[in-house]
Amino acid sequence: MSFVAQFHARRLVIRGVLRAPGRLYAADSTKQGSTGGFEPAAAVPNTPSPFQMTPEMIRQQKKSEEATRVPLDKRGYDTKSLLVAFGRKCETKLPDVDTLSWEELFRLNGQKLDKMGLTVQERRYLLWCLEKFRQGEDPKVYAREPQPKKTQRGWGPPIRKKTVPIKP
Repeated sequence: MSFVAQFHARRLVIRGVLRAPGRLYAADSTKQGSTGGFEPAAAVPNTPSPFQMTPEMIRQQKKSEEATRVPLDKRGYDTKSLLVAFGRKCETKLPDVDTLSWEELFRLNGQKLDKMGLTVQERRYLLWCLEKFRQGEDPKVYAREPQPKKTQRGWGPPIRKKTVPIKP
């Protein structure tokens, strides 16, 4: 295989078009054609076999494994006390917190929390807190209350409170 053919084969492998550089040319094509290069293979399938994992599949598997990682070090927390430490009344938003095990808590994902009835903001906050705890941070450092509503709109005047006249 010429240098140029090897270069293009490697480029296609890097881009993910081919799985291996040897599949670009037929195995028995040692004869040089009229162009001076090797004859290309008849057909190169770009679809992987059912038993071959693509890089995308490997990345997804690693992500799912990292997301379901259960920390062994509880650092003095149980399920309910950890949710209390997260704040925002997380312990009241999840049903059956008393029966929820440590493994079940850290195996929660967005779909399961959605079925439990949590809003998007509550789901995102809870999953963010669980990931921070997995990384070894203390909930007292990163747990925070939601931002209050704004009282100023842009550069204009502040939002006025509605005044109710007092009846004598």
